[in-house]
Amino acid sequence: MENSSIINLSVIKRSVFLGALYSLGIAFGLYLAYLIRFDFDFNTHYLDDYPAHLSWILPIKLACLMLFGQFQGLLSFFSIPDLRRLTLACITGTSIIIMVWILTSGSAAPPRGVLLADFTITLMGISGVRLGLRMWLESQAGRRGGNQRMTRVAIVGAGFVGASLVNELLAKKKLGLVPSLFLMMTHPRRILKFTEFQLSVLRT
Repeated sequence: MENSSIINLSVIKRSVFLGALYSLGIAFGLYLAYLIRFDFDFNTHYLDDYPAHLSWILPIKLACLMLFGQFQGLLSFFSIPDLRRLTLACITGTSIIIMVWILTSGSAAPPRGVLLADFTITLMGISGVRLGLRMWLESQAGRRGGNQRMTRVAIVGAGFVGASLVNELLAKKKLGLVPSLFLMMTHPRRILKFTEFQLSVLRT
């Protein structure tokens, strides 16, 4: 029971951290999109609408990020499937904002040039932060040297993404994690190659 409480607390802290990080990134990205669209003119009257637009754009983008699993998984693991889901989240959020622009004839949403710049900045910004965090954590793990104790881990119901994670962990032993058990795999033949390494099934 105590372990469950610790896990739940860590999940909550992680979600709050990501929510704050994404919120800052979205707010900054939208503001920067305005500046890029209007040639960094800080006196443009369009910036007067920025707070009102951010108040409803921010919840939409956070909801899309949550819908596409950007509040889940390992922060230090960012792969092509993660980038694909992040791209879909950004496309969905921007599409909703464009629909608002169409329905209100542009009166309740940012200009189209701002929306295009905002989409690009948000996608590149979040993916850059995730990739940078992965590289930083890997560099920290490398500095600890090869004398650290290896920890056996289990991957539960992750499908093809889990197979990619196993490949990553086996290739980078300095992370100190050894995949030892797969659960609920729907296509086990796709991961047979991992059994030739140190992947072993726990029989208890």
